[in-house]
Amino acid sequence: MAQRQPTSRGETARELGLLAIRRITSAPRLSAVLLIGALLAVGLASSAPVFIEAVRDLGLRQTLADSDPASLDLRFVQTKVTADAESVESVESLIRDEAVSAAESLLVGRMTAIRTGGYVLRTEDQEFDPPDADHATFLAQSDMEETSEIVDGRSPAPADGLLEVAVEAAQARSFGLAIGDELLAQPFWLGLEHETRVRVVGLLQPSSEVRRWSTLDPVYMPIAALNTELRFWTTRDGILGILADQSPTLRLTMLQRFRTDLTGASAADASAAADSLERMTRRIAQSIDGVQQETELVDTLVGFSRRFQFAQSTLLMIVLQLVGAVLVYAVVAAAMLAEQRTEDTAWLRSRGARQRDVALLHIVEAAILTAPAVAFGPLIGMGLVSLLGFVPPFDETLAATGAGPFLPVSLPLESWYLAIGAGALALLAQAVPTYRATRQTMVTTRRERGRPPSSWTQRALIDAAVAALGALLIFELQWAGDPIETPLVGETRFDWLAVATPTVLLFVVGLIVLRLFPPLMRLLARFASPWRSLTLLLGTWYLGRTPTHYARTVLLLTIAGALAVFAASFRTTLDTSYDDRALHAVGASVRLTEPFSEAIPYEEIERESGGSAAQIKRIVGAFDGDEDSGRLQIAALDSEVVADQLADRQISWTLPPSDLREIAVPVNEVQGTLIADIGGRLELDLAVVRLEQETAIGIKVLDAVGRYWWYTIDTLSPDQVNEEAEWITISGRLTEEPAAYLPLEGARIVQRQTRFRPAVSERPVAPVTLVSLDLALTRAAGEILLGNLSYVMRGERQLLADFSSGRWEATPLEVGEEPLDFFAVSDAGARYRWNAIPSSLRGVRYIAERTPLPALFSAEAIQQGRLNVGETVRLRIGPSPMKFLVSGHFETFPSYDPQRDDPLVLIDRAAFVDRLYGSAAAGVALAVSDELWASAPLERWADLLVEYDTPLEGDGIATIDSAREELAADPLIVASWNGVFIGALAAVAIASAFGLVVLTAVTAQARTVEFAVCQSVGMSMRQILGLIALEQLIVIAIGLGAGLIVGTQSGAILLDFFALTPDGRDVVPPLAFIVDWPVVGMLFGALSALFALNLGAFLWFLRRIELHGALRLAA
Repeated sequence: MAQRQPTSRGETARELGLLAIRRITSAPRLSAVLLIGALLAVGLASSAPVFIEAVRDLGLRQTLADSDPASLDLRFVQTKVTADAESVESVESLIRDEAVSAAESLLVGRMTAIRTGGYVLRTEDQEFDPPDADHATFLAQSDMEETSEIVDGRSPAPADGLLEVAVEAAQARSFGLAIGDELLAQPFWLGLEHETRVRVVGLLQPSSEVRRWSTLDPVYMPIAALNTELRFWTTRDGILGILADQSPTLRLTMLQRFRTDLTGASAADASAAADSLERMTRRIAQSIDGVQQETELVDTLVGFSRRFQFAQSTLLMIVLQLVGAVLVYAVVAAAMLAEQRTEDTAWLRSRGARQRDVALLHIVEAAILTAPAVAFGPLIGMGLVSLLGFVPPFDETLAATGAGPFLPVSLPLESWYLAIGAGALALLAQAVPTYRATRQTMVTTRRERGRPPSSWTQRALIDAAVAALGALLIFELQWAGDPIETPLVGETRFDWLAVATPTVLLFVVGLIVLRLFPPLMRLLARFASPWRSLTLLLGTWYLGRTPTHYARTVLLLTIAGALAVFAASFRTTLDTSYDDRALHAVGASVRLTEPFSEAIPYEEIERESGGSAAQIKRIVGAFDGDEDSGRLQIAALDSEVVADQLADRQISWTLPPSDLREIAVPVNEVQGTLIADIGGRLELDLAVVRLEQETAIGIKVLDAVGRYWWYTIDTLSPDQVNEEAEWITISGRLTEEPAAYLPLEGARIVQRQTRFRPAVSERPVAPVTLVSLDLALTRAAGEILLGNLSYVMRGERQLLADFSSGRWEATPLEVGEEPLDFFAVSDAGARYRWNAIPSSLRGVRYIAERTPLPALFSAEAIQQGRLNVGETVRLRIGPSPMKFLVSGHFETFPSYDPQRDDPLVLIDRAAFVDRLYGSAAAGVALAVSDELWASAPLERWADLLVEYDTPLEGDGIATIDSAREELAADPLIVASWNGVFIGALAAVAIASAFGLVVLTAVTAQARTVEFAVCQSVGMSMRQILGLIALEQLIVIAIGLGAGLIVGTQSGAILLDFFALTPDGRDVVPPLAFIVDWPVVGMLFGALSALFALNLGAFLWFLRRIELHGALRLAA
């Protein structure tokens, strides 16, 4: 008998391919499901680089559109260049070659110019170097014909014996020059013999776009924009020839400007150009001494690249979630289809096919279905991404940049790499579930279908592994940090584990639900057994008997439900975050900073707007005795007013308003009588016991608007000392011109600050209240006896202070400390003795509390000072130490960003000012920045700004609306945040739609005989339909219910990974995940509608079933 010749490998491969194609065409619906899954997985994966590059280009285009075009030009200035053609040409060519080599594709024009130093001008009839002589500088510019026009005369030309020049028409009128005038120009550094004759031959005026080309740009060449000297425009040969010959030591300033155009440049090209320009700057600096490069192009491009790198991490997470959802769909669909084709595979094994051959056949089938996806997936991804140009807010950004309507896209090489990788995963997703079927024969297949196997050992191991992986990923989410690593040394890089963690965690949670579904179904079947409902009994029995079939759909729906909750709530979360971040940046509806905070009376803001206005004084401080630990930011604020403003807005991300109210301690009530009118005479009875230097004595008063003033009563002299301590009376006027104003900033007592608050009268506002009796600028010890202080007004005497009454004490030199000076009441009077410690102000004051002021410390300040709540700490505010009580701590406060600002300490402004002005520190200078927080919108009191000549828009005015618009205007934020929203919705649609479609299709084909038999034994169509509806309803309820729980619980964890600003910092205040229940209800309603649609399709399928046809198809 002849032996059969072995088949060649090529013939075997061809036969496998043909068999695989026949199997694919024999089941077109199932093959279409797998093909669509592969197309989606590959298309979405390959579209990631397309989308990221498109967003990057769009963001760069928007960034450049917001920049000043002139500031993006490359400008070079080289001084002290020798005035000869060879030296000038060598410098110019070196800079030109470097610029062209670094950014040739971005350059569209070049301007060169040379400029001389100053020359003194005179006419023939004037003497040498006249005192009122005009001055001039000579310039030669390569593009004068493009940037100017001759309005009279002609352009300069080379001439013998003299230098022809052109003058700007405006300057000619100002200096009295006309065409044909001749002048003698003498370099100021040389003598008379080096004069050059100059003739005016033309008048010119600059044309448009001066900033992009001409040396008339004041930023580019400031001296050329001055009108105090003439600008003589001449030829290059004239300066390097005639002028250089007449001025042997002439040195020139050389200027070059390269005009840039980035409208057609991609972000990748711009990033490469930025790196090249940085290297160019270093090379030019090493080759030429003194060259200055002036451009914002490099900083703009480098800053954009860094911002995009952080936004890219968000986009990568989105794409990973999308691809992961689709791959899970592919795995689940392939597993369902593999189960349905188990008998097909077992039939091949029963006919003698080896396991390896059957497995290879499945791999070939998967490869045939995956190949079109790999080939066309990137192109499909490009098309889908380009359609985003019609979706808000991309359409608005495209319209603003002049592009569109489609989003401009390109196809980077990375797309093909990802397409191949996603194709490989899709192939594995289709081939791996079929591997188990290749080991079964027809007998084992029929046996397992009748009694599904269960391996408790295997399930326990899988459950333990999944639980361990979930715990590990939750730990990674909570403690690992951001997906971007920024080391102290080296480049910023992605932490790929952190980037992939949110996606993997979502699916691990889904797998846990997958493992819990089977026992839950068996438990449900046991509970339903006592009920006498045929539909309920059959439905729960089938779910408990074959739970794995439905558990996969539950997995898809769990993921879909979790993403639905995340997607539906993301827009509300984002809008709330924008509002919170805007309020955090501003502090109130409107914030005024210097100089506007000092220009408008806050009393008028409150009266005009009907809202409140809080004063905030920011002062630099440090821990006393530990200044090396770092600076502190002390914010003295109207705590009760700010607390009311925060309470009205019901802010949850900052400290409770009650904590702010607790630091508002009552201010010491001044015990003296008010001085109703200004203009009387102050009289003080005293005796000088000991005095070594002349010392001014006066009073400190508080006026009606809360300002402190100091009046001099008289100057004490050592000549007034006598051994008997005789009493004398000194006097001084209380006028509208006090000796000094004492602002919180700390004006010295010897000078009067005249412009402290322009909007308020610069005179004390009556009535005024006595605060203390002070000596000014003491540097030596002394002693006096004090009697009474009186005020005489219109013949009436008012007793202001009886220093022997027991209500007075020595003023402490430091806030909150015991006085160092001596003050006591004796029979001889109130004795006040001071030491030799120098002080600006010292004296006696009303007795006041010295307890530490309560303060709230940020968490960073607590950590920096190693503090605990309830303890006392000394802080140095300026040069003055002060005691504070740590009454609480906080994480976040409006206008405070712990990632950017110094640690913050909150204190009450009124209490702080009262303590400060009750000590000698009132005359010490403090670095204070002033703010006003107004609760009412700007529209209510904008007329005050106009009244006080304050612009409505400026760096000193910030509003919530402008801050929110600025946050939402960043193209990278728009792309990343809206990408989260659109991507999550897409993942929901994909996972839920295909999950239900596959479930319905597989159920319909797998249970055709079962339903036909049920129909034959007397079950009505309504009962069969109810049976299917019950099964799907249980699956959908469990899947979406689990998704709802997972989404609400893990949403906040996942949100932390997306909460990065474009510069890589955490969002402050932190994002709070807010479930938008109406939108969640709409999405779940859409899923329910999809369920009803699938049920209707199944009903249509059931009406066509009859027993004989079903048995014939099954056979």
